[in-house]
Amino acid sequence: MASSNLIQIPSELLATVLASLSNRDIKNLRLTCKFFLSRACLRINRVFLSPNPHNIEVFRAIADHETYSKGIVEIIWDDAWLGQPWKQPDGYGEDYDDDYGAPPPPDDVPDWWWRECKESLKTTSDRKAHDVERLEHIATQKQINARMSPAESYAYWQKLKQQQDKVVTLGFRRIDLDFIIAMQEHNGWEAFRSGCLRSALAEATDLDHISLQTDMDEVESYIDNFIPLGTLFPIAQWPRLCHFRLSQFPVKQDDLLGLLATLPPTLRSVELSCLEFLNDSGNYRDLLTAMRDTLGWQDRPLKQRPKISICIEGDRAFARGVWVDKEVNAFFYESSENPFTCSNGNQVEFGEVGVWKDAFDPGWERPHTDGIELMRMGVIVKDRWLMGESPTMRSTDMGYIIPEDLQV
Repeated sequence: MASSNLIQIPSELLATVLASLSNRDIKNLRLTCKFFLSRACLRINRVFLSPNPHNIEVFRAIADHETYSKGIVEIIWDDAWLGQPWKQPDGYGEDYDDDYGAPPPPDDVPDWWWRECKESLKTTSDRKAHDVERLEHIATQKQINARMSPAESYAYWQKLKQQQDKVVTLGFRRIDLDFIIAMQEHNGWEAFRSGCLRSALAEATDLDHISLQTDMDEVESYIDNFIPLGTLFPIAQWPRLCHFRLSQFPVKQDDLLGLLATLPPTLRSVELSCLEFLNDSGNYRDLLTAMRDTLGWQDRPLKQRPKISICIEGDRAFARGVWVDKEVNAFFYESSENPFTCSNGNQVEFGEVGVWKDAFDPGWERPHTDGIELMRMGVIVKDRWLMGESPTMRSTDMGYIIPEDLQV
């Protein structure tokens, strides 16, 4: 009966009542019944994040909540990690205590924790000063009386610190780096040669996926643009690496081959797309042949063989490229023909080799062939003049229908 009466409350009246309540009252109200659980929303406009698993769990729950996530305007990062306090200078060692003659700490509590407990109680007591007894002072006194013992609080602190240490030492498992190189080729590639990137990546020892891509268009093939890949990728620090990707980056074939040879046995896929081979230092055709002849990947058990993926740049304006994964893996593992048959060793012939794909539209896919063939296949609009079906008729159907006032 009570629940049915609650349901009858006008929504405007309920909203007015809830607006006058504190978050603490709303929280208690939500615990009373399912009706208020669904209607009484907490007012949350900021969230806290710290290296604690429970804090992270709450943070993610709010981020995934359809209502609460929209109200967040501030994220507060708590960078105060749990750790032992600053050590005292000489003469104020572990056994120092300004309360001479005080009882020693329990056996399972270190001296520094014992001192911190006493200092915390003293600070709490001093805050009352000469105030008359008020309700908040009575509540604080009850909290002091119900406090954990030093041994209990130290055990709890150890648990929290273990959780913190686990969070901060897990490391990244996947890192995707997409760099705007901003004319680095004219500045000696300083950002990549400094060693800072390698040092940072070396800390991610649990990594199983690494991808590095730039927005490089074309660079001069001068040897000055060469950046040894070993100065970027600390492969030895990634014993569980499963996926390696390098795209739109200047390379030398021998250097890249050397890096691939150091990848761990856990490797299951590698992508080498839109690479710029410097100063006649190689090409895709020769690289694939050298990889097949020297890496020995084809000798591994079938399920442990890395899948090789290569995209050669096609239409940069629309982020479309030609993928030759099928042909590359057939060459590598099935003794098929090397797909890079063009004279420069970096292109494939129109026809049966490769598939056009769109980076932003997974559904856009078509054979890597010429326009006439795509017309015959019904993929693009047929131009009867180009098809030789009409000496004068040209197709004008192109693109989507755009309102006249928005046409360029």
